[in-house]
Amino acid sequence: MKNIFFLVKHNIKLLTQKSPIFTLVFIFIPILISVCLSLLIPDIRSFNGQVIDNCDSELSKLYIETIASKESINLERYNNTGNLNLEDKIRVGDISFGLVISKNFNEAIETGKYAKAFEVYCIDNDIGMETIESVIFMEAQRFNFLLTKSAAKEDKTEWVEENIKDTVNVISMNLDGTSSDYSLSNM
Repeated sequence: MKNIFFLVKHNIKLLTQKSPIFTLVFIFIPILISVCLSLLIPDIRSFNGQVIDNCDSELSKLYIETIASKESINLERYNNTGNLNLEDKIRVGDISFGLVISKNFNEAIETGKYAKAFEVYCIDNDIGMETIESVIFMEAQRFNFLLTKSAAKEDKTEWVEENIKDTVNVISMNLDGTSSDYSLSNM
């Protein structure tokens, strides 16, 4: 390793002596570009949110638990401390989004009317909030699908709870017969 360092150092020294422009263009500018690009690319961020559960059913609790289990979402129950409601907390920057689950959540999810099942409050024109809304609606669609499949079951909520945690295995095969196994459970 020490020898490699000395070889690189010696080669850069020779390049600098022969043509400093070549050294600048082909060595230092790519390093500068890569550093600048790494600063421009945003970090993966976590979204903090609070939820108000007006339905307070087992299905709504399972829905909240499923959304809260996502890696990039921190979801907690709304605590009415102080004079701030959800919209004020979003405006101040205490939380990124708010989720209000309606009283008729169970019926709205079963019928597929997601707009009546919950309301999402977030900052306007924020790109990350499109991700949050898509995750919330995608989970609602999953719950709707599982509820329609559990129509013959006695306890629908228990059946949904058992099947919501299933994983999907995706296998990628190469031409030479080797394979890679990927397991998908949460986003």
